[in-house]
Order: sequence, then C-alpha cells, then structure tokens
Amino acid sequence: MQLFGKKYYIDGSKVYLFFGIPFLFKKRTPAAIRTYIFGIRTSKRMLVPAAETGPDWLDCIARNKTLLIYGPAIPADADIDSDAEAVRRGLDDETREKWNRIIRRLKTLTELVAAGKTDADFADFFEASEIKDIKRRLKVLSEIKSQNGIFEYNNYKQHWNYFEPSIFTDEYEIDRLGSAAKIRGDKKLAVFDIGACNGDSSLILARAFPNNPVYAVESVGPLCDKISEIAALNDVRNIIPVNLAMSDKSGGTMKCEYGAHASETQIDTLDNFVRQNKIKVGLIKTDIEGAEWAFLHGALETIRKQKPTLIISIYHNYNDLMRIKPLIESLNLGYKFAITDSNYGMHPIHEITLNAWVE
Repeated sequence: MQLFGKKYYIDGSKVYLFFGIPFLFKKRTPAAIRTYIFGIRTSKRMLVPAAETGPDWLDCIARNKTLLIYGPAIPADADIDSDAEAVRRGLDDETREKWNRIIRRLKTLTELVAAGKTDADFADFFEASEIKDIKRRLKVLSEIKSQNGIFEYNNYKQHWNYFEPSIFTDEYEIDRLGSAAKIRGDKKLAVFDIGACNGDSSLILARAFPNNPVYAVESVGPLCDKISEIAALNDVRNIIPVNLAMSDKSGGTMKCEYGAHASETQIDTLDNFVRQNKIKVGLIKTDIEGAEWAFLHGALETIRKQKPTLIISIYHNYNDLMRIKPLIESLNLGYKFAITDSNYGMHPIHEITLNAWVE
C-alpha cells in the first residue's frame, strides 16, 4: 500500500485504514473487510452491497478515486426526497447547498453500487472546490513528523504514524459554533467525547476547551487504556477516560471489539451517568459507528434540561442521516443547526456531522 512514496506495513502485514484507524488483516478475506468497520463488527444492513474484492482506499485516493464498498444504503422503501426535505428545513443557505450536494452523492452512490461498481472517480461525486478540500485534508498524511518513536502533526503527538485527516484539519469546526464562547466561559461545563477511540478526538476537544473537563468515553477497554497515554504525551490534563458503552438503557454488559482487542463493558445511558455524577454538560460529540440513535434516546433528559451543544456523526447509516435532526427539532428547544462535511475522499458519504446549539 503506497501513498506519497511511503509504504504502510506493520510487522510485514498490510494495513488497511477504516475511518482513519489502522486495522490489520493477515488472513481475513475481502468479505471480512466489508463486515468490519473501525475494527468493530457492524450490521450488514448498515452497508451498501459490495463486490467481494476491491482496492484499498489509500491506493484509490492516490488515483483520485473514492471507494464505494460501504456506506449508508438507501432502503428500498425510502422516500429520499421527502426525507431530505425534512432535514433541509430551517438550514441556512450555505448549509442547504452542502446538504443538497450530499444527497446528490447518495443517489449517485446507490446507482453505481447497483451497477456493480466498487470505486469511482472523485469527479463523479465531488465538485472542484470539494476536491480541493479533500486534498487539503489529505496533506496531513504527508506532513507528519517523527522523532524518537513519537509522531507529530500541528503540535499534536501520538505513538502511531497516523492522524485522522478530518479530525486534525477541520477540528469539528468548533469555532463556528455559536455556543463555543459560552462553554469556554463556564469551567463547570463538561465536554463529552462519546466514541473517543484512542483519544485523538479528545485532544482536539481538550485544547478547544482547555479549562473544561473532557469525558473521553470509549467502550473498548484496551482503547480506553490508551487515552491517558495520549493525554500525558501531549501534556493535556483535562481529559477524563471513561470505559462505558453508552446506549438507551442502563445495566448489563456488552462485548465491545476493536480488531484483536475486546472487552466486556458496562452499559449505561448518558442521562444516568450525568445524574449520578451531578455533571453540567456543555457539549456532546459522538462518533460511535451508527449507534447514535440509541445513544441519543439515552441522553434526551440531559438534552432537554441542559441544552448542550451537539456534534453528532450522521453518516454511518440512512436512519442517522435522515432522522437525527428531526428528532432534535421535535424537542422544541430552540436549537440551530449546521452540517459539516469533512470528507477526505475515502467514501462519498463520509465524516458528516450534524452540529446543533442553542445561542
């Protein structure tokens, strides 16, 4: 696998990067590559149909191509135009146009996948300005510096040679949120990073809100253990690792997997965690591989009472893409909305977040 003149191998095995995370496949078949996203086993109903073989995404990007082998499929009974209009209502002109482009991509994706395609040219999906943004984000991969086993990009440090392009370039567009200054002005307001993985996203949030506690919630135990390491490496002291699987119910455990790592993790709701720990919540960011719908139903009490800023990933499946904004609107709390599209070419529908805040 080669990009910018560099080959990416670990212990002689080829590395695939799913959603920006290195994932080894030594004896896995291409079918396994379809089944595992982010190293977590994912329902096939969330994925578009795929051919059994296909190129890896770094090779595709080097040739100005994007992969089509997974993403939010349009259900056969969906009325995409009606669903899209429900999301479009109330958006400003800039965000409406961004949303229109995403819907055009989704329709094109469905047509090409139905025709058996596994990749396509950037130009089939992205406008010239979007391709320029993709190239800007991908520059992260060629600008990583290394010294004594530590890798660095833009003053962020890690023990591994990869920085997620969408996270470390756009930084969730935090300063475009109308509520960012309010959160910074109250040190008691906590920031929640739901789906913190190894802590890279928590670094962004901790530096954006240096005086606020950042709860880095990760369900996979071995990954959660890495969060303290990355915080110490970057001399960040406001990150609090939390090993929980947050959903729409409290109690019991579930097996959480990431590649070869697994843990039996306690299940809880955000509402229960916040209530028990008497936490004031200023911001909630989620990227939990399509489990957002369940998570939000376990966070409705907190949202209703505290009106935190929301940064919610909505690209993993059709339901999240189309239903999460209407769900939040139905609470009638006065939220304003924006959609960020931090795509870096891996897939036409990728790294899309719904931002919501009350001014």
